[in-house]
Amino acid sequence: MREKLTSLLILEGFTAVDSNIPEFKVYIKREFSHVNIIFALDLTRIGTCTVEQYDTLQSSSLELLKKQGIRHEMHYLTICLAGNTERALALCAHDKRAWVIDVEARRLLIEEGKLEDFYGMKQKLQVFLENPDAAMEEITQLENLIRKEIEKKEKSAKPPVSYVTLVIIGINVIVFLLDLYSGNYLWEQGALSLHVLQNAQWYRLLTSAFLHADIYHLLNNMLIVYAVGSVLENVIGRVSYAVFYMLAIVASGLSFICYSMFSQDYVMTIGASGAAYALLGAMTVLLLSQPLRQIRNMLPRLLILLACVIIGITQDLQNPMVNAVSHIGGICFGAIVMLLFILVKRIRKEGKSHEN
Repeated sequence: MREKLTSLLILEGFTAVDSNIPEFKVYIKREFSHVNIIFALDLTRIGTCTVEQYDTLQSSSLELLKKQGIRHEMHYLTICLAGNTERALALCAHDKRAWVIDVEARRLLIEEGKLEDFYGMKQKLQVFLENPDAAMEEITQLENLIRKEIEKKEKSAKPPVSYVTLVIIGINVIVFLLDLYSGNYLWEQGALSLHVLQNAQWYRLLTSAFLHADIYHLLNNMLIVYAVGSVLENVIGRVSYAVFYMLAIVASGLSFICYSMFSQDYVMTIGASGAAYALLGAMTVLLLSQPLRQIRNMLPRLLILLACVIIGITQDLQNPMVNAVSHIGGICFGAIVMLLFILVKRIRKEGKSHEN
């Protein structure tokens, strides 16, 4: 059951943290203003566990996370996996932030006076317990899908290597790993907020775009950069693409700063999503600029791209934790720059034809 629970938490955006005790697992999920923590105690694999040992596991884990660099407010929940529910309920009776999962009956037990919910995890756990294998099956399906896509690409003709796109992805990955090693020091020194104006730290416009909150934040942005950026790099050229990407970072960052000035909001933001949305905006204009016959052939791809953009921005506006302003600023910048690029290219082409 513990492995299946791990699969569920990974799908929900949690990252497993190494623990010296195999029966005790720690999962964290960074939000913008706090960190969600779930402790999983597998009592089915522990011979005995006293209340003192239970409390020590929690407190020592919280202290260790602080030493590792987590400085935000920590919200935590303990999930006890138990075959003997009476023993488990007695063990965590004093802990208001503790739930018990009956692994045999596949039930979630939340006693009166306990934490009623934990960021929607109650319903997700109840659905999970109806079919605990589903989470592992979903991860397996994703892995198979990724493997099939890789095999399909390997069989097809290899496109030109997009060196600039690969370098951008490499830098983001390296910075993410360094930030983890430094205990989020880079995050604190490079994140973007309205303090930029007060402290003249304009370098944060660039550094914030190479920092990410967690592995899923990084993967989502890098997937867009790779899928869309590699195409644009081959269309407009490596140098132009590199300049475009850096300007997209600045443009989306300035959009966020302008909005923060208007709203007097000092919230911090990180991530390459502003630049990624600029790539989406540029790609949309590029597809629409093609001849009508080619547009018909690419219509399914174009509709999917437009749907992703519309759905993404709609969800961003509904989620207060997402920096929708940078996304909108990025997509507008990308669309305008690509439109200008196409117009200049056509004017030059017409000029050469007149000369001939």
